[in-house]
Amino acid sequence: MSRFQGRTLDLIWFIFLVPTTLFIDLQVFYPAWLLEATPFPAVLDWYVSRSRDPILLGVVSGRDEWAWLRTFFWLEALFQLPSFIIGAIGLWNTLLVAYGASTATTLAPVLNAVLTHPYSKPPLTVAELGMLLSSYIPFLVFPLGMALDFGLRLVKIAGRSVSHERKSS
Repeated sequence: MSRFQGRTLDLIWFIFLVPTTLFIDLQVFYPAWLLEATPFPAVLDWYVSRSRDPILLGVVSGRDEWAWLRTFFWLEALFQLPSFIIGAIGLWNTLLVAYGASTATTLAPVLNAVLTHPYSKPPLTVAELGMLLSSYIPFLVFPLGMALDFGLRLVKIAGRSVSHERKSS
């Protein structure tokens, strides 16, 4: 029996999130020789050329005004991705709450940067903005939904435990 049985949205998110994180977001940390024989740099180049994504362009540029964002990429690599994988496979609700809350929280300033970035010359087109929002909104909505869903499940479990404790004393 699959760990994802009855959890179709979680499975879809798992299949989408892990490769996207490993092969797109985190490639800024990989040595060039590791990426040379892969299509991943071309996929990133294609996406950036279509969207002019200020987030990925900022992280890749290494400019000081984007230093705050590199911290979010490290957070994604060292905390969010492992928490999601371990939580999803093991169904550890507390890790999924932590993953969801952390990811949704980091997306707020990221979306702000996408929507208000002053360095896009010329300004982003409607098509570019649409592509950016369709790329980033799922990373806000799904993790936030996951945090709320599993958070409510934990509240119910704790409530049952307290109720059971009261009955037995």
